[in-house]
Amino acid sequence: MDDEVKQSPQITPREENSEPGDDHADRCRYTQEKQHDVVGNCEEPLDLWQLPREVMADQPFDLFSDLHEDYEATGFYMYEAERERRRLGAQIVDVVKQIGSIDSEDNTDPGLEMPVSEGLFEINPAWRTSGWSAYAYFESATHGVLTETPSTAWPLHTRVEAHLLALRLVLDYYQ
Repeated sequence: MDDEVKQSPQITPREENSEPGDDHADRCRYTQEKQHDVVGNCEEPLDLWQLPREVMADQPFDLFSDLHEDYEATGFYMYEAERERRRLGAQIVDVVKQIGSIDSEDNTDPGLEMPVSEGLFEINPAWRTSGWSAYAYFESATHGVLTETPSTAWPLHTRVEAHLLALRLVLDYYQ
């Protein structure tokens, strides 16, 4: 019994009186100062676009595919752009429709103002500098495909199956 060490639960000043502790200002200042450092090493701010720009620089791609989840969606939808207008989106939507619903007109996500057909939208050129798929398509790829599954409306296995069905259809096209 003498070997047993008893520890009392630690209570921080914030828990005691719901006020920040003495070190709160220092911690916040340190966090704010470091938030733009590359892994906190005080060198240069992290540029999230640097890697894709370097990878895609002067490098043409046949296909750029991006798999997303949308917590507000009630069904599957997707974006597509293809330079020669040989779209696969309608086929993808038809295949996915066999396992789940297609998002309705109730979806108010920005960018859905460019409908092509049920559940299929054009990749918006306005996203060129704010989204991976748009950047990849407009800078380097011949074909861009971005699929969206409803993260709160469908169970994980259905979302994965929908993305895999879409990806298989696209990859089979390029074989």
